[in-house]
Amino acid sequence: MKKNRIIVVSLISLGIIFIFGISFYLIFCNKFYVSDFKKEVTINYKEKFNPTYGIVKYGNLFFKKDVKHNYKGNVDINKLGKYQIKYYYKYKKNRYILTQTVYVKDLEKPVLNIEGEELKYCPNGKLKTYNYSANDNVDGDITSKVKVELKDNYIIFSVDDNSGNNIVAKRKAVPNDNESPKLTLNGNQYITIYKDTFYKDQGATAVDDCDGDLTSSINVSGNVDVSKAGTYVIKYSVKDSSNNMSTIERKVTVKERYIAPPVSGGKVAYLTFDDGPGEYTNKLLDILKKYNVKVTFFVTNQSYSIGYDSAIKRAFDEGHTIALHSYTHNYSYIYASESNYFEDLTNIQNKVKNITGYTSTIIRFPGGSSNTVSRFNRGIMTRLANEVTNRGFTYVDWNVSSGDAGGTTDTAKVYENVINGINSHDVSVVLQHDIKEFSVNAVEDIVKYCINNGIELRPLTPNGPTAHHGINN
Repeated sequence: MKKNRIIVVSLISLGIIFIFGISFYLIFCNKFYVSDFKKEVTINYKEKFNPTYGIVKYGNLFFKKDVKHNYKGNVDINKLGKYQIKYYYKYKKNRYILTQTVYVKDLEKPVLNIEGEELKYCPNGKLKTYNYSANDNVDGDITSKVKVELKDNYIIFSVDDNSGNNIVAKRKAVPNDNESPKLTLNGNQYITIYKDTFYKDQGATAVDDCDGDLTSSINVSGNVDVSKAGTYVIKYSVKDSSNNMSTIERKVTVKERYIAPPVSGGKVAYLTFDDGPGEYTNKLLDILKKYNVKVTFFVTNQSYSIGYDSAIKRAFDEGHTIALHSYTHNYSYIYASESNYFEDLTNIQNKVKNITGYTSTIIRFPGGSSNTVSRFNRGIMTRLANEVTNRGFTYVDWNVSSGDAGGTTDTAKVYENVINGINSHDVSVVLQHDIKEFSVNAVEDIVKYCINNGIELRPLTPNGPTAHHGINN
């Protein structure tokens, strides 16, 4: 009994000592107390990072004081990732450190824009082409990732960004096909060939937004009689399964070959002037008007030609032929590709039409068809010579050079070169430049010589002489 009493007393004593020790520690031993501190924090991409210190104090159970704090570490809000931030707390000489993990994540859904509130789809269930775009705050343009499907009379658009944020939008779907197939000619729409040559049509292709490739369903009507000069129309037509029809035409011109007129003791000369208009063009027109002589101007839009559109209009109104030379006269651009050449040609053709109302189809290649300056693009002159003819243009070179393009700057020498050249041919196509005063100054004497010697002076026409050179590229 006594022994049991001793054990009980001992246990009670130990309990009292333990409680006293804990109480002493809580009351008289100081430490850092932490609450509301987040070990992990997630912020949105480009969202400002604000450090979260939590509530940290220093002291004991009954008396706690505020502490000083700061942090170290960097959070790049412009880059998704995981970052470590260390928080430092200080009270007098006492230190405490907490570590926080910050996640920069993409928490925003992409933005999906769709044009139209009601969209059409093909009666066979095939989706049409719709105008929509998708952009994400992190990934940028994600339009290519948009999925489109037809479901329960709605067209559903959905897209996920690289962080898995998803957006879905839907539009009411209506079965409808009122779009005609797209007909495209193989080859050129306008083709010119010579009489008694061979013509093989290149056909066309047809694609429908609902039915796909309809090339095999194209109907072709019309024919080309190569034995008879004229313009022939080949018509192509096609229907889709909803009876939408498309048509397109090709015009083929069968042309007589030029045959020089018979010369009975006389000659014919075609005076042509390149690179204008310019400051001397009106002076030239005054000379030509004085003798009632008509010539041909191969015009450009070079810097020194700008501001002289009225000279083109005057020349046209006075009966001269306005032909096409070049818009830019920039060899490196023009001969870099066929598309560049025809863009340049179309531009000068449009300029002439805007000034005169006339669509000119007579052209002269910059440098002539025999130029070698285009050799940086192998074979382009051969291809262009064929293609301009196919497109209904007539290209003209020359067989008499005045030498004013670099051979001489002397008026008397220009006159001599032209007269010698004309006397060497029954039909002469003469090259001069109306932007050069010394060459223009020779024209009156050239005209008077031709008149006095029975040499007929004519302007070029689409069926006139072409004086083609041998092509060197």
